[in-house]
Amino acid sequence: MSFIDMDMIVAAFVIINVILLAVSLKLGRSQSTPSLDELMRKVAENAGKTNDNV
Repeated sequence: MSFIDMDMIVAAFVIINVILLAVSLKLGRSQSTPSLDELMRKVAENAGKTNDNV
């Protein structure tokens, strides 16, 4: 397995976890579902942070 494949797997795993975390936190605070725009913005911000750390 090449290093690029591993990076893609890690990135996908992180993004999935961020989406689930954002949804669970939003549902925990209020019963209204977050808009797709909010989720995508949070995912983009968190993905940028995690990529810098990796």
